[in-house]
Amino acid sequence: NYADNEDMFDAHSYNKGGSVLHMLRHYTGDDAFFAALQLFLEKNAYQAVEVHDLRLAFETVTGEDLNWFFNQWFLSAGHPTLDLSYNYNEETGKLSVTIEQTQDPESMPAVFEMPTEIDIYTATGQKRREKIRLTDRIQFFEFDVPTNPKLVVLDPHKVLLCERNEPEMSEAESFFQFYNAPALLDRINALEKILELENDDMLAAFNQGLEDNFWLIRAVSIAYADFEEEPIINKIRQLAKSDPHSTVRQQAIENLSNWEDDQATPIAQYILEKDSVSALLAVALNIVATSDPESARKYAAKLESSNSEEVITVIADLYSTSNNPDFLPFFQKQMNSADGFLAINVFSAYATLLTNTANDTDIIEIAKSIASIATNDQSLWRKFAAARFLVDIATHLNAKALTEENEALRIEAQSLINVVKTLRDNETDEDMKGIYNQLLGEQ
Repeated sequence: NYADNEDMFDAHSYNKGGSVLHMLRHYTGDDAFFAALQLFLEKNAYQAVEVHDLRLAFETVTGEDLNWFFNQWFLSAGHPTLDLSYNYNEETGKLSVTIEQTQDPESMPAVFEMPTEIDIYTATGQKRREKIRLTDRIQFFEFDVPTNPKLVVLDPHKVLLCERNEPEMSEAESFFQFYNAPALLDRINALEKILELENDDMLAAFNQGLEDNFWLIRAVSIAYADFEEEPIINKIRQLAKSDPHSTVRQQAIENLSNWEDDQATPIAQYILEKDSVSALLAVALNIVATSDPESARKYAAKLESSNSEEVITVIADLYSTSNNPDFLPFFQKQMNSADGFLAINVFSAYATLLTNTANDTDIIEIAKSIASIATNDQSLWRKFAAARFLVDIATHLNAKALTEENEALRIEAQSLINVVKTLRDNETDEDMKGIYNQLLGEQ
């Protein structure tokens, strides 16, 4: 039962539901899975349905009784926890696999029925797949294997919705699993073990990972590859420019920059000219800005119409340090739409550029328009960003008033502070009131 209707759409409904359907698809096969869904949709069009209607559709297509699957996964709570152990007897040439379900039987089924597979990799590197079915709390499986296997993998496709406790992998098993396991999750788990080694074999694994078919393996490998080797550096430079996955390109250019590679800036410029992925453009622009701010501002001018918060944030930071009033219109345009964290970044950058380039009259006039946002805008983010802008401007005006002994500037500064104090006093949320107090400080 849910206290609120919207709570129905929680992690159990979506995350667990998706995992269960993935298991069902793996069990029935693609053809039967999609045929059953088609039958379910056609038979129950425009009608209220229950999970049993879905089960009946799958049973019609597969010809199997699937109560066991639907009862434990859709109608019962929890998921299994599997404790696994492996033992090889050289005298008998037999591999023993023990699987125990250790989930709490008081809160969920004591036994989940699960058809699955075990992959056994022989000493020669050949893979043998054995089908098994878990039907008891503890089960023992035995297989004839002529030599001690290199690796044993339960559920090689990683479709089972379960927690698993497996024996600690040896160093040799970690490398073998990384190079041979079919599932990305198994390979990532092996990488985590390899990372602990910090030796030449680890570097070799990551160097080879740069050529991997999985984009995530390539991305992780970039971070740990031997960047002192020129062929590896050249490969990472190539990945930064042309890998088909943007995450890999981004990881590559970020690492080149962190390593202070002399090609980082030229490659970042190449990305700004050729790429279109916003997150990557933001990273590249930031890299160019570090070494060549003037060049970066030229690229930024072409990206001002971007809808990406990441890109606009980098542009705002870049313009704020330019001491060039020509960039003020960019901020004036952003004042109309910037929201969320972007508003905080953009309003703050605007205040910086404004106080470094505009005269006092213009600063005060603009501050009054921002005060309207602080007072009337419906967005809490924009109200807070505007309030912080007013405090920054007031701080600037107070400093000038003290230096120049200008009472008029002090009065203008105080009027801006009063706007923020009024916001605080009218605020009903205690957390927001506290934030305004921190913002005001000693004002």
